[in-house]
Amino acid sequence: MGHRRPVVLEHLCGRVAGASRDGVSSCACPWHSRPFGWRVAGDATVDIPSRQRVMPVKSKIVAQFRHPSGPLGALAGRIMAARPSNRLRNEKTVELLDLQPDSHVLEIGCGPGLALSKCASVVTSGRVVGLDHSGVMIRQARNRLERQGVADRVALIEGGIEILARWPDSFDRIFSLNVIQFLGDKPGFFRAAFDALVQGGLCLTTYQPRLDTDGSRTARRMIASIEDTLHAVGFENVTEIEIIGGATPAICVVGQKSDRHRSQSAKKTKGDS
Repeated sequence: MGHRRPVVLEHLCGRVAGASRDGVSSCACPWHSRPFGWRVAGDATVDIPSRQRVMPVKSKIVAQFRHPSGPLGALAGRIMAARPSNRLRNEKTVELLDLQPDSHVLEIGCGPGLALSKCASVVTSGRVVGLDHSGVMIRQARNRLERQGVADRVALIEGGIEILARWPDSFDRIFSLNVIQFLGDKPGFFRAAFDALVQGGLCLTTYQPRLDTDGSRTARRMIASIEDTLHAVGFENVTEIEIIGGATPAICVVGQKSDRHRSQSAKKTKGDS
């Protein structure tokens, strides 16, 4: 037999904790107080190196945040819903939307529906749409909205940004939270959002770096890239708002589809006639 030592697990929160007597690793982070912390079989000892055995599992779960699927995707969704920074990020971004009862709002990458539920509590006569390419997230969002009694106010669509090209309605607010870092074609993403907005509509993009030791610089690089892309696509009045401070700040970038585009379109149509 090889040398054995007590199990050491590294959680998604970044803390390292030893196994407790009942085989569940102890951890004080908010989501590991729930019943989906790491469980260790047997007598809580394994052959060295135990950490190397845990890390591939952690990596697989982290990868699920890009495209949640299966049991690990469901776990990723529960983590999204329970993590305090994520809940605060959703709350602050929805506040910036300045929604009205008759607003038409779209969230791209709606995840487990935290922001949608907040939107639906305000938008009573308008329309709320949640778009996500993960069926797992759509199901979790639907369950959340049903529990809160607002499911009839929200349309949930499984699919990608390409759906907007054939979507029959326009929106006065389009937003996303921690989606931008997963996109290969950022200009295409913002062009689709631009085309789906009414004149004067707003596009809000919130980003907060995760699992990064240089969070502030990472955030600033991403925000600069978002602002440059918004300008290039045609958005105006581009501004940034820090909604969570600290070493890993959450920053929301807001761009507006100016009414000027309406007058330009009208002039072009008149000239063609």
